[in-house]
Amino acid sequence: MVQQSIPMADGVHLSATLYMPDSAKANEKFPALLEYLPYRKDDATAARDYPTTTGLPATDTSVFASIFEGSARVKACHRARIFGAGATRRGASDAWLAAQPWSNGKVGMFGISWGGFNSIQMAMRHPPALKAILAVDATEQLFHDDVHYIDGLMHVDEFELNMDLAPGMTGAPDYTLDEKILGPRFESAPWSLMYFKHQRDGQFWHAPERALGEIKIPCFLIGGLLDGYRDSIPRMFEQVKAPVRRLSGRGITLSPTTRSRGRKSNGEIKRCGGGITG
Repeated sequence: MVQQSIPMADGVHLSATLYMPDSAKANEKFPALLEYLPYRKDDATAARDYPTTTGLPATDTSVFASIFEGSARVKACHRARIFGAGATRRGASDAWLAAQPWSNGKVGMFGISWGGFNSIQMAMRHPPALKAILAVDATEQLFHDDVHYIDGLMHVDEFELNMDLAPGMTGAPDYTLDEKILGPRFESAPWSLMYFKHQRDGQFWHAPERALGEIKIPCFLIGGLLDGYRDSIPRMFEQVKAPVRRLSGRGITLSPTTRSRGRKSNGEIKRCGGGITG
């Protein structure tokens, strides 16, 4: 594992963990598999990142990159995420990975929920290095399908509360109380207020979206019939002209490798994922 700080043009530094292949030979080039998230890299998600990235079939043939624009390691308290500057930074992350000495210039994006949202949105924008995506429990419709206004109805739960409180904690493992770092976190407005100010479907929600027909690269979609974001799968089958494959069924999908009924989908990912890993 390699810890990396990635500078952006707007002054923000993204925090990344690179999982490098153990069997890499001198001067060997690899594709990069990117999961781009807005959460906490070194504590809240650390326990699931390692088994997720090291347990997939492409571990020895790809570099897994977990890049975070979140509340702990990013050197600014930005809450743009899917909105505002978020898309620009995601595209810059693809370009940064493709330009690394170990890279063969190809990037695939994957993720569950927010990571899947990011994957779909970047596929709509055609960054040159992005060759395929794997989206789990994800959608392109931010008002109708997303967790904030499910079918147009305001939705508030412990997830919203946690995302408002998490920025108050500084980064692991030090959790510094330095005023220069801690102060801006308490001065920032709760991120949920941004969504509560936009309670009707409109330009705010559609600004980051692009037409599904804009997607020109292969897509692998995973989602159960009880998942919150299941409706995006038939829409993408209808509107995306590039190759699309799906893995769906009863139950709720928990991760790219396990469903709630305990049925492993790892073999299916191995068969379908060859094109995604570059």
